[in-house]
Parts: sequence; C-alpha cells; structure tokens
Amino acid sequence: MNNVDRNPYAPPEAKVSDLPAEAQDDASAKPAQVTVAVGLSLSSLILGLVVGEWEGPGFFSEQMSTSTRIVEVIGLCTVLAVILAIARRRSWARTVFCVMAGLGLLPSYLSMFAVGLTRMQGINLIVQTILCVATGYLLFSEPARSWFDRAGE
Repeated sequence: MNNVDRNPYAPPEAKVSDLPAEAQDDASAKPAQVTVAVGLSLSSLILGLVVGEWEGPGFFSEQMSTSTRIVEVIGLCTVLAVILAIARRRSWARTVFCVMAGLGLLPSYLSMFAVGLTRMQGINLIVQTILCVATGYLLFSEPARSWFDRAGE
C-alpha cells in the first residue's frame, strides 16, 4: 500500500481483544453476599407489605387517604430503586439502604413503647430488624465491598 491509497484522516489501527472469559467472570461476578442481600431486602419489603395489609388499614382500605397512598407508593418505588441500584453495583446504594432501614425501623420501635404493638406487629418488627441488619452486614462484608469498589474500573 502506498501513501496515495492511505487516507490521512482514517483513525489509527490497533489490535483490540477481549479479556479471556475467566478474567471477565472474575472481574464482574457478583458475590453471593450481594445476591443474598438483595434477596433479603426484597423479602423484608414483601413481608412489610403483607403484614401491613393484614394488620392495619392496608393500602386498599377505605380508611386510607389518597395522600397516604401516594406517600406509600413513592416510598415503595424509592426502596425498589435502591435495591435495584445495589444489584447494579452502585456503591452509594449500600449506604442509602442502611440509612433508610434505620430511619424506617426507628418509628416502629418508638411506637412500640408509646402505644404498644400486636403480637404480629412485634414479630414483624423483630424479623424486619434481623433482615435489615443481615442485609447491611452482607453489603459491607469483604467480598461485597471489594466488588462494589471495583465498579469504577
């Protein structure tokens, strides 16, 4: 090929290849801790919805106002977005989840001392607390932490 045939504005040529399959799997494989944490957080969310419908004026109750329903839908969407962000390797979502879990459980513990809880609400509160603590622990365990830290690479 002579200089006349070569386009001076053509991009440079470079050999590009993918990483070997085993290197790609090691770099991007989601640790079991993250998968379990996402499952636990979804379980906690579903349990809260079921017990909320069963024990109190549920979402479909005539006693619930429209504004309360709107706030509940926004809260549900926010929690689902954070869980999805965790599954998609967004490191900030771990901290947001822990803050939201703490702020979500705090009023339940305060109401327990103020007005009391039914047996089902008490069991739900204990299970929710265990699920949230386990999820937070798993999200900040070493395999999960290193997986989230490599997200920017």
